[in-house]
Amino acid sequence: NKQAGFSTNAKTWLPVPSSYKTINVQSERADPGSLLNWHQQLIALRRSNPALGAGEMRMLDVGNTKVLSYERVGKDGHWVLVALNMSGEAQTVSLDTKSTKPLKTLMASPAAMPQPTAPTAITLPPFAAWVGAQ
Repeated sequence: NKQAGFSTNAKTWLPVPSSYKTINVQSERADPGSLLNWHQQLIALRRSNPALGAGEMRMLDVGNTKVLSYERVGKDGHWVLVALNMSGEAQTVSLDTKSTKPLKTLMASPAAMPQPTAPTAITLPPFAAWVGAQ
């Protein structure tokens, strides 16, 4: 398979590593937890959610230098929260959503991440990504 399935070009700007026989598009497609499938799910979520496609963005918990967290608010009033732990330690993020409804996970990595229990806070494992709404 040319370029391990990642490109149809004869030469790519990065070399194909020798591990291409086990780490490739075919194996990524077969693994539900793969990075390829994660990004395909994120793209589908963005296409189906107006807040992610064209919503306004507001940064949350700006004092936390280890977590990037923000909300996207669509013109229809629906919104999505995103929290990304950039550290090797668990982090609790304060999400000032001005709402008392419980948070609902739309996507998370790791997938087994616990459902948030508080309406304004979430604990992220090391290097975790969480996308949610209320």
